[in-house]
Amino acid sequence: MTETVYFRADTFRATIYLPRLHELTITNIRKLLRLVFCYDWENEEAILTTELYIQNAVEDSLQAWKEKSQEYAHGWRNLKGPFAPRLTKEEKLKVTRENNRLTAAVKEAKRTHEKWVKINSVFHELRQ
Repeated sequence: MTETVYFRADTFRATIYLPRLHELTITNIRKLLRLVFCYDWENEEAILTTELYIQNAVEDSLQAWKEKSQEYAHGWRNLKGPFAPRLTKEEKLKVTRENNRLTAAVKEAKRTHEKWVKINSVFHELRQ
């Protein structure tokens, strides 16, 4: 599948790199898609390619989120409470850094998935 699509709307022309589409704001994505769907007869192939890519991105991001959640569940260590291991200051710092990395990875994967889901809903909302 191609990663770039070319859209035309009257005199407006855009080449979109689909893997980075989720980095745009929802407002800008909505504006872009509104333009694309106004001239849907010129952009039929690009619309189909974009729709397939967005559907695959939603599935892939959900899978990545599940994988990061599994890593978090198996790698995160509790440092507080009565059953906490007795560690030196350096070991606690190392464990804390790893816990923070795991937490950030899960949050980023969830954020990415939610963005792709929102892009998909905007796409189908404007397509009607």
